[in-house]
Amino acid sequence: MSLKKKVAIGGGVVAALLLAVAIFVGLNLNRLTKSAIETMGPKILGVPVKVGTVLLSPWGGTGTISDLEISSPPGFKFKHLCKIKKFSIGWRWRSLASGPVDVTQLEVRSPEVWWSGSLQENNLAIVQRNAEKFKSSCGARRARYYRRESGHPPLSCAAAANFGG
Repeated sequence: MSLKKKVAIGGGVVAALLLAVAIFVGLNLNRLTKSAIETMGPKILGVPVKVGTVLLSPWGGTGTISDLEISSPPGFKFKHLCKIKKFSIGWRWRSLASGPVDVTQLEVRSPEVWWSGSLQENNLAIVQRNAEKFKSSCGARRARYYRRESGHPPLSCAAAANFGG
């Protein structure tokens, strides 16, 4: 078998694998996103986070999260910090690759927020501090990564570094 034929076959196999991965992600995008929110949310906020459903249309530039629940930290009067029945966002698709995302629509339906505690120490302040701690620790991980290798930081740290400001 000639070298050209081997390269062509190898390229075809790689293309088929990339297509299979793209199809898998496309078919499971909503489930994967829900899982990511329910996994990373508690790591970032320090409290349980639950999501009912996620419906994403990346090519259409829209996304909706339904039945989002963020719990209060332990020891506070209310079980939840907030519940949002529906959170929808629209964006210009091209802006995803070029820098700041150009948001064209933002809709929050039936938000409920339960504030509990004193002015100095309350459920919202604790969750905000948890997010800031995560952001700081992620920045330290990014710095270590940059010292070791060149290139871009891991996506989860890059996204978390911009969380909350």
